[in-house]
Amino acid sequence: MRSAVELSSALVNGLGTAAWVAVPDIASTRRARAALRTGILGATVTAFVLAERHGRTDVEELDGEEADGEEPDGRPWLTVGAAAALSVITHVLVTRGVDAGADRLRRRGVRHPRTLLGAALGTVVAIGELAAPDRR
Repeated sequence: MRSAVELSSALVNGLGTAAWVAVPDIASTRRARAALRTGILGATVTAFVLAERHGRTDVEELDGEEADGEEPDGRPWLTVGAAAALSVITHVLVTRGVDAGADRLRRRGVRHPRTLLGAALGTVVAIGELAAPDRR
């Protein structure tokens, strides 16, 4: 059974993804899109931080010890570099896929194709997060 923190995290990530992808259907100017995406990012990060604080308290209560007792890797620059590269590659691939899908749906008469794609991607993100093995 998933905790309330894991369920809320999956919900926030799914909704954040859906909203992020749908922005071009909602805002027509570059400035408005930037403002909306900044708000989405801020809300998602805030929700994540609050969930992690609550989740860390739950883990400490279950284990009876602090969760911060792990040794650092020693090569954080490698981890950060790999994560950044993966993030950029993923962003480019997902953006191209969303653009191609939105164009295809628009040609078929869908009025807000990015909203539809955002809802689908957000659902996949939420289900994927819930289907992942338990982190404890």
